[in-house]
Amino acid sequence: MRLAHLEPARPLLAWCRDHGVTEALSGGFFTKPAQVPLGYLHVDGSAVGYAPFREPWNLRRGAVHVDGAGIYIGSLAELQTRSGPVRGDELQAGPLLVQGGRTVVAEIDPEGFSSTNEEFDSDITIGPLPRTALGISREELFAVTVDGRSDEDDGMTLVELADLLVALGIEDALNLDGGSCSALISGGRMHNRPRNDRGELLADGYLATTAFTFQVDD
Repeated sequence: MRLAHLEPARPLLAWCRDHGVTEALSGGFFTKPAQVPLGYLHVDGSAVGYAPFREPWNLRRGAVHVDGAGIYIGSLAELQTRSGPVRGDELQAGPLLVQGGRTVVAEIDPEGFSSTNEEFDSDITIGPLPRTALGISREELFAVTVDGRSDEDDGMTLVELADLLVALGIEDALNLDGGSCSALISGGRMHNRPRNDRGELLADGYLATTAFTFQVDD
């Protein structure tokens, strides 16, 4: 797994077609209308221009770290203590959904997403929504999307998503940018059905500024 910075922001499916990428998952949040990645971001060991989350949440919110030694998911403060100087890829999003095989997201909003909801289009902690998550178990990596905003697909709350991931055997998981930005590409095609806030289908998905790409071994 690697982290890609899309500059300028583009629908993930279109970017994948142009770069010959067949497996990818939409990544972190970004500001609007400037389309600057929101949350701590390093790619190939180098800082990428980003807008930090507001204090005091900027170090508490979850992140994923990827390098040659493996994949780690935890709070940004924990990952920086564990890994020291960033030598690979690191993306901050959140909230953390699962830690140690247990659901950790809750109504009390321990990472302050509700209290700073003006950073986003809406309060991502409220109600069932289309969701995106990255999870790891002891042997597997999980790229997960949940559809919503239609009569057929209701979406999930953050707690429902976390509970589902635990049921799948996931040890640690992080919520990524969902809603209309949610995109899972496999075999070179979109596997979920992203919709805007009016419920209209987006064939190529909405914009992304970051994405995880995957090399699948036969």
